[in-house]
Amino acid sequence: MLGQGVGGAFAPFTDGEPVSLAVAPQGGFGVSVVIRTEGLSAGDDALADVQLDVEIDGVTEGSFLLTDAALLCLDTDGGGGLVSGAVVGFDPDRYGTNDDLVALDGREAVLSVTVLDDGMAMASVQQAVTIRVGG
Repeated sequence: MLGQGVGGAFAPFTDGEPVSLAVAPQGGFGVSVVIRTEGLSAGDDALADVQLDVEIDGVTEGSFLLTDAALLCLDTDGGGGLVSGAVVGFDPDRYGTNDDLVALDGREAVLSVTVLDDGMAMASVQQAVTIRVGG
């Protein structure tokens, strides 16, 4: 599942939920997400690779690979894992100006995320959100 951290808890996105843009560590801007997994190897030292893609109207508008992301346990009974601090980013070459970003306001985007743990187990999710730019 994709969502956000709210007061230290995971809050999943609802379909079409309005989301704001954040600065992406890979450059440019994107949607900050917390990724909740089930069935993957999570722990204090667990790492995962995360493929982060965003589409608008079926066209890929950004694609990035986050390597060696911490996949931390949700709880002590093996109930899943969390990756925090990921940003599903828009291609900074296509969305490099304020006008480019403002043009995203109100557009529906599909966030597509795939997590591959160190044991090669994989989980994928797609989530539709509505981009909000500015106040």
